[in-house]
Amino acid sequence: MPLDFWRISEYYMNMADKKSIGEIADVFVGLNIKNYKDEFSSSFSRENFDVKIISISNIDNNGFFAGDFQKIRDMGDRISNYKVIEGDVIVNSRGRSIKSAMVDSEREGYVISSNILAIRIKKEYLNSISPEILDIYIKQGRAANEINKKSNASTMLVLTKEILKNVRVPLLSEEEKKKLSGIIALYREISREIEESKNLLSVLSSNIVGMMEEE
Repeated sequence: MPLDFWRISEYYMNMADKKSIGEIADVFVGLNIKNYKDEFSSSFSRENFDVKIISISNIDNNGFFAGDFQKIRDMGDRISNYKVIEGDVIVNSRGRSIKSAMVDSEREGYVISSNILAIRIKKEYLNSISPEILDIYIKQGRAANEINKKSNASTMLVLTKEILKNVRVPLLSEEEKKKLSGIIALYREISREIEESKNLLSVLSSNIVGMMEEE
């Protein structure tokens, strides 16, 4: 259920001032797990693997987190720079299309993998753009067009930190930001309910088929 974000926000976005993501936010790349292969050795107890890792496969097409999260041993300062906090926006650096998500309180402290970039909006710009607006704008606004234009190599998305930092995003008034954030919150709630309904229908369908085959 894609959100026609540009249509509902065209007035706000066309009138807004714009700055690059690098100006309004800090951008960092995820952890290259291959460099820590020894940390997955059987010599370590799996009970100590308590830090979860967000990979591209953990982000669904609607921008929600899904699936099982791989775990790694907590290595303290060695992985602290790769941990996300609530309100960070993460986007894939490789793939067939742009996938992004907004980090919620449940995922705070997770580590992002090397195929993901994280955007942390600076405090002084949070009155002008919210994480939920940035998340949608990256997926479907003009930022998405800009990212696709600059980062597509053949049919695959190849997004670097520098490309992302140079993408321009709108800065809104407090009132405009509040209106758009409200619309997006409603959209996310409806999308989640639809996905839950789809999953329930799939389970019911499987149960029905199973009961028919037993007869």
